[in-house]
Amino acid sequence: MTRDLLRVIVAGATALGFIGHLALRGYMQRRPFWTWRSWWRFGAVCGFGIALLAISFAMNAAADRGIFRTTITTADGKSLYILALVGLMMAGVCIVTGALSWLALGDPERPFPGVTENVAHPDDTSPVRLDSGVG
Repeated sequence: MTRDLLRVIVAGATALGFIGHLALRGYMQRRPFWTWRSWWRFGAVCGFGIALLAISFAMNAAADRGIFRTTITTADGKSLYILALVGLMMAGVCIVTGALSWLALGDPERPFPGVTENVAHPDDTSPVRLDSGVG
C-alpha cells in the first residue's frame, strides 16, 4: 500500500513538474508579444478544460457514493452516465493538453487563436482593423 502511494506521488510530482516547465517556457517566450486578450483567451480555454475535468471528477465521486443504486437504475442509464463521464474527461484532458502544448511549442509571435485586432483581408496581404469605421 505504501509503495503504491509513493509511486502515485512520484508520478504526480513528475507530471506537474513537466507541465509547469512547459507552461513557464511558453509564458517566457510569449510575454513580449501577447496582449491581455491573448492571455485572457488562453486562460478561458484552459479554464473550460479544467471545468470539464472537475465535472467528470464530480460524476465519478457520485458514482462512488452509489448513484447507481439510488438514482440511475437502468442499464441504459448507467451506460450513458459512464459514457458521459469518460467523454467529459477525455475532452477536458485534450483541451488542456492542446492549449499547453500550443503555448510551449507554437510560434511565440502569433496570438492565441480567436478573433484578433488585425485580420488579413482575403484579397490583400495588408491587415484590416475590425474597429475601423467608414470615413
